[in-house]
Amino acid sequence: MTLRLKRWGLAILCASAIVPGVVQAQSIPPPPPAQQQPRTRPAPATTVTVDGSEAMFTTMCALLASGFEADISAGNWSAFRAQMRDRLQHQEGPAVEALREFYRAHRVRDEGLMLSRYLWFGLVSGSAPNFPLTLRRDELPPEVLTLEGFNEILSNYYKEQQIGVLWRQAQPIYNREIARLHDAVSQLVFVSSGYLREIEDTSNSRTFTIVVEPLVGRITNVRNFGDHYAIVLSGSEEIPVDVIRHAYLHYLLDPLPLQYSHVIAAKKPVFEKAAAAPRLQEALKDDLSSYFAECAVRAVELKLKRQSPGEREAAIQRADEDGYVLVRPLFAQLVKFEQSEPSMKLFFPDWVRAVDTAAEVKRVSAITFAAAGPSHDADPSEEAVARRPAPPSTVPNDAEAIALLTEGEIHGQRSPRFKGSWRSIRIRFGRGTV
Repeated sequence: MTLRLKRWGLAILCASAIVPGVVQAQSIPPPPPAQQQPRTRPAPATTVTVDGSEAMFTTMCALLASGFEADISAGNWSAFRAQMRDRLQHQEGPAVEALREFYRAHRVRDEGLMLSRYLWFGLVSGSAPNFPLTLRRDELPPEVLTLEGFNEILSNYYKEQQIGVLWRQAQPIYNREIARLHDAVSQLVFVSSGYLREIEDTSNSRTFTIVVEPLVGRITNVRNFGDHYAIVLSGSEEIPVDVIRHAYLHYLLDPLPLQYSHVIAAKKPVFEKAAAAPRLQEALKDDLSSYFAECAVRAVELKLKRQSPGEREAAIQRADEDGYVLVRPLFAQLVKFEQSEPSMKLFFPDWVRAVDTAAEVKRVSAITFAAAGPSHDADPSEEAVARRPAPPSTVPNDAEAIALLTEGEIHGQRSPRFKGSWRSIRIRFGRGTV
């Protein structure tokens, strides 16, 4: 079982958390040899594409050169990032000044929002030196539209400051972490795909990509733009396995609620009860398909994580209190999936139908939701989700599919309003230590 991560203007790139010495004008010292870790068994073979994103690197160089986080102590930063920031903020030249003027004109108070805009730009930009956007204007995330004209400014900066040379000098640093990340991700992909019985489709245009860039600091950003999923990692020593698994399960499961929207529509009474939960993400409260996908991901996560029965029950209880009330019944019904033969893509309608809507409405009505504030699993993480509408889904037209629909799935649900998403989940590790 393998996952094919196709290159789509970006790929997996990684960087060391600690680099000895000082970044010199002409060269960046190579990192010390990575310590060999004992391996109990070889990682499964995958078709993961491991490569570098010069566009993301250049974008982050430009952001730091413009003064981003200029007043924040670098005491907790990696040596590489601290040295790079110091060097970039001392750059001079007409293109640098134009870059800094653009930054000041588009600056916002929220540093997280500021970073998010430039990360989006780095993800959807093409190759150097011109960095053309790889999507049509109507496909671009809203954050990128706020930076209109930035690619021309970035191109001039890239040429003037010879960022391409700096990028090539930094390759030994990135290559060290490329090797370190590969086995862990391969194992995670193998286990997750295997549990859901997903077989690689080489003709599929959907992509899942990990970008580890140390210049973003100790923050993990999960991005979903259409059929393209990307994670931006900081390159810290500890690989955030839970974050990667969560994002990869979204990649596998997100299309199913939209594909079977006529089936999940029958669960709308439960969703309407859950929407009253103060801690439920606002963007999910009017988006049944995304809400269902989130609950499905969390249910499968509980199967894949190594937890005791008590820990699982505590996690399900927290999910109920935060409004993710379908996690409990979906988790319980995974036993039937494990005893069956079809892949989740084929089993999904049966999984949904096995949830007793009337019983769940009664159960959820008795739940005391947690008071407003961060969700139980948001500390020390911070999440922000943004979505955009997708074309509405309707009941299928073929007679065989209609014959399989239940009474509740047919009546009154022929044109439910569902949404796809531009999803942006920002997870900060350790408050104030970027």
